[in-house]
Amino acid sequence: MGAETWFRIADQSICLHSPEPLFVEEFFRPYLDGPDAGGIHCRLSPQRELPEPHQNRRLLFADGMHRVYWSPEGVEHDFYIPFLGAPDPGQRSPDAWQRLDGEEPRLYYRPEAAPYFSTACGCFNALKPERLLIRGGRALLHASFLDWQGREIAFTAPSGTGKSTQAELWERYAGAETVNGDRMAFGLREGRLWGFGLPIAGSSQIFLNRALPLRAVVLLEQGPENQVYRESPSRALPFLLGQTTVNRWDGDFMLRALELLDTLLRQVPVYRLRCRPDAGAVECLKAALERPEP
Repeated sequence: MGAETWFRIADQSICLHSPEPLFVEEFFRPYLDGPDAGGIHCRLSPQRELPEPHQNRRLLFADGMHRVYWSPEGVEHDFYIPFLGAPDPGQRSPDAWQRLDGEEPRLYYRPEAAPYFSTACGCFNALKPERLLIRGGRALLHASFLDWQGREIAFTAPSGTGKSTQAELWERYAGAETVNGDRMAFGLREGRLWGFGLPIAGSSQIFLNRALPLRAVVLLEQGPENQVYRESPSRALPFLLGQTTVNRWDGDFMLRALELLDTLLRQVPVYRLRCRPDAGAVECLKAALERPEP
């Protein structure tokens, strides 16, 4: 019969079907939920031999854990557990496989990889959470997500720019609270753009399950002085797209993500903040946020 484990993440109900009950890590437990007839069902199945790669498949995307291929039979996804085997995935067989263009996500994994797929975190890593959430109109943004006065401020920038530092400064000097230090989901709720906490947070280890109306998105840069100005949608879009988790090889995915970004740019003010890591950066941005709209 197997086991069902239900989650609600960014308003999206997701059920993981596994051979045995999953171990749910502490940071995933706030996202546990009851059954939902409209939820997405993801099936995880051990299989001694994974499907043979199609002889005519072509590589579309690769990183340390994922390799995605086009083939005449559909889009194939090979998953590699990062700490098993050779460091280069190309030097060993995948630990799991799925077809990404199917109606229902189904992941096949080798029995020896069962310990990894006995955890909620392992399963979501392999299932590509951005694909699950885009079905429900949610996209993933690389950002520090703050709760300030009951609304959200999102600091987004490439890794190492200082998102976590700015979040800490806002906690210290403006009474904000960090909801997630590395990732957020965003999408429409009742016609307005909202931000959503996630059980995915990189090294920040901050995983609050909270949803807030999106007050502002801040494109963060380091600079010798604290300066902030309202950014135009045409200049903000490439920056935001670069920090959004997208599957560029999937046209339907890209269309949905771009529609969400277009809605964000029409509804939410976007600021560019060049700043130092000090209290003055908080005051500079705070003054802009509190300034009446023209």
